[in-house]
Amino acid sequence: MKERTTGIKWTHHTFNPWWGCEKISPGCAQCYAETFSFRTGHANLWGGPKSERRFFGYKHWQEPIEWNRAAQNTRLLDGKKVIHWRANRGVYMAETPIQSMRKEEGILTRMDADSFLALPRPRTFVFSASMADILEDRDDTIPAFIQLMETIHATQELTWQLLTKRPDMFPVRLEKAYRHANKIGMMIAGYILSLWSNGEIPENVWFGTTAENQEELDRRLPHLGRIPAAKRFLSVEPMLGPVVLPDSAPVDWVICGGESGKNCRHIPIDLGLKLAAQCESLQIPFFWKQDSGPLPGQQGRIPSEYWENQQFPA
Repeated sequence: MKERTTGIKWTHHTFNPWWGCEKISPGCAQCYAETFSFRTGHANLWGGPKSERRFFGYKHWQEPIEWNRAAQNTRLLDGKKVIHWRANRGVYMAETPIQSMRKEEGILTRMDADSFLALPRPRTFVFSASMADILEDRDDTIPAFIQLMETIHATQELTWQLLTKRPDMFPVRLEKAYRHANKIGMMIAGYILSLWSNGEIPENVWFGTTAENQEELDRRLPHLGRIPAAKRFLSVEPMLGPVVLPDSAPVDWVICGGESGKNCRHIPIDLGLKLAAQCESLQIPFFWKQDSGPLPGQQGRIPSEYWENQQFPA
């Protein structure tokens, strides 16, 4: 199994309970997910009630279960080596998973289970959703939303990075999902949703919101602050204007990125530099993902001191 299945540098995997969304703010104007969806032949997924949503079957939903199983068998050694446990053969020490490497590429050592389990465990991040917004208020997505909540609870070795442009809809979606689960007799799902509604969100959940400019930050940040997640974060991407954080910003992490694509909206690099300085002053980890430009993931004008020190929360 691949250790990383996405090019997004601040996560290891992306998981989408469905595809499709309705555009609601300036950051949506040149949506990369819409562009990708069109390329793959799914054109009618980006709009209001008349648009469709693409749902998935068993194989798709097994992906996070497999990622979780791999994470259970992964540890850090000397702070950097990722090692993967095989009860019948000891441990391979390598930078890549044992399934994709030959024996000569790593060092085969013997280690008992207790010694292996005592080693620290690296985080395995899963971003949801890159092709949807899990808090979009549509009744046809409620079953998949419930299944996502169940999956999160079943994958405690994964750290879920849930990102939305609709943090105000958090209690509404939970209430609708809870009513639906109880109506059709999904007792375990109903219990899980009641925990979330009562503020008992699992420790493996980080919750974030997008803030492409000051107006959206001011509108969304108070709602994000009411979500009692283990970590809260901001995605200032695509950055379309100045963003000034309040001194008491209820966030543990800030991601920043310029817009990519052939029609990207370029911004002065000073806007990113000012946001980086704010985060440093407020002691908020800062992850500068990319400069604006035709291609994604490019350093461009970003100073090396930020590009080479893309930070995560502790």
